[in-house]
Amino acid sequence: MEIFNKYRVVVLTAGQGLRLGNKTKNFNKCLLKVGNKAVISYTIDSFPKEVEFVIALGYRGSLVKQYLEIVYPERKFIFVDVDKFKGPGSGPGYSLLSCQSYLQCPFYFVSCDAIVFYWQYLLRLRHGWSGYCEIDENRKDEYCTIKFDEDDEIIEYFNKTNNGTKWAFTGVAYIKEYKEFWNNLKKENISIENELQVAPAILKIRSAPAVEIEWVDTGNEEGLQLAKLCYNNGIQNLDKEDEEIYFLDDYVIKYFCNESIVNERLIRTKYLNNIVPQIIDSKKNFYKYEFINGKDLFGINNLDEIFLLFLNTVKSHFWNFYDKIELNEIQKIIFKDACKHFYYDKTISRLNKLYEKVNIIDQQNVINGKNIPLIKDIFELIDWEWLCSGFPSRFHGDLALGNIIHTDKKEFKFIDWRQDFSGLIEYGDIYYDFAKLYASLLWSRNSIKDDKFFIKEKNNKIDVNIEISESFINCLKIFDNWLIENNFSLRKTKILSHIVLLNMSPLHENPLDRHLFYYAKWLLYKELERGV
Repeated sequence: MEIFNKYRVVVLTAGQGLRLGNKTKNFNKCLLKVGNKAVISYTIDSFPKEVEFVIALGYRGSLVKQYLEIVYPERKFIFVDVDKFKGPGSGPGYSLLSCQSYLQCPFYFVSCDAIVFYWQYLLRLRHGWSGYCEIDENRKDEYCTIKFDEDDEIIEYFNKTNNGTKWAFTGVAYIKEYKEFWNNLKKENISIENELQVAPAILKIRSAPAVEIEWVDTGNEEGLQLAKLCYNNGIQNLDKEDEEIYFLDDYVIKYFCNESIVNERLIRTKYLNNIVPQIIDSKKNFYKYEFINGKDLFGINNLDEIFLLFLNTVKSHFWNFYDKIELNEIQKIIFKDACKHFYYDKTISRLNKLYEKVNIIDQQNVINGKNIPLIKDIFELIDWEWLCSGFPSRFHGDLALGNIIHTDKKEFKFIDWRQDFSGLIEYGDIYYDFAKLYASLLWSRNSIKDDKFFIKEKNNKIDVNIEISESFINCLKIFDNWLIENNFSLRKTKILSHIVLLNMSPLHENPLDRHLFYYAKWLLYKELERGV
């Protein structure tokens, strides 16, 4: 096979990414988002389109393969399944040996969690090289470090020890003398913590001198956050444990850990016609559509100036007030059960998940100076029969401000629609759309990103707050009046919006999960206290 410029690129993605803790529960570490794209994309995008990549797959390997195929349909990837990616005998050395038959040529070795700057310079080097970077002296035991002479020849390496140097091998190298490398790898057979290592075999190649590179190791929390600071111009969204959104080459790629969500969203597009973007490609856990030029409503200055126009626009697109969906008696029962499942059962399930996750006990609290009962007791104050008597309508399902785009043509476009309403696909409860919209005004992504929220916990006394801009306060007033004028229940909308916030709490990481829980609990009890 003809190989572009006589080399390939190998990226090992088989490892579990244990240094990142819960962040890799539903992700391979190379798919964690930095800026607008996954970490691995920084490597892929640095090489000419003709270059072939050898990708070693292991932990969450199917997700890595899906991502690369849907993002880079024109690229050539050789995927290699690694049968042993955890436990004794596994490790980068074992993964690389699994790829040996595809690397009988010069190749670039790039760790999947590495982001390397200035690849243009490195690709111009005709000789082999081993990339190093200066690290903090206190972190020598975390990396394989090297010692080199005045000619940059590596004369000694140290395997994760305090006796090492401040020059860390970055896990990035150009292996020009590949035959020598393969001989070294088999001969060295060095393991650290029962994992077969690659670095000693690379660093023993005499024709691969040390080259200093600019590099970020995203395989640990500190490095990941540093990388995000370097690329903080990405489109803003809050981190979630089981989904992600990427933006590459004028396309949007959505990922869901639960593949049934992708399948059901594809089905729902048939009922939403041209209201939502057309899906142009999909995999089990991903789908792709064209990027819509514009700003989401969180990014609109003085949103209150166009908010009434937006409400009337969405009314004509989703909320068929004057063409209410008529249900037969059986459908009415099913619909009411769906509302109960969505509003009560799902909330209880989500709260149990939160209690387990962050060790919160359902108890009485003093929140913002007010005595707040147990969630269990608060829920007994809710008329669930009334709350679950929904209004069947065409619906979006996740009508938060971040999912509404105000385009360059001054139109409103809707993204990230929900896949179903408790199993129903053709219609749902209009109040759920109201509640999602209301909740996003109460708990603004802008305030979260700008660190304009607050939580303090001490002896079961909680102070919790979040800044709501003057524009958003005006939007809430406009929405209140609009609901009343259109003969909808403002009280039901508010109660559901607080329940929505409770539901959201376990989906975020600390401290947002705790903030959301106490903030929503406080809001819900205050609203219920007011009475009808």
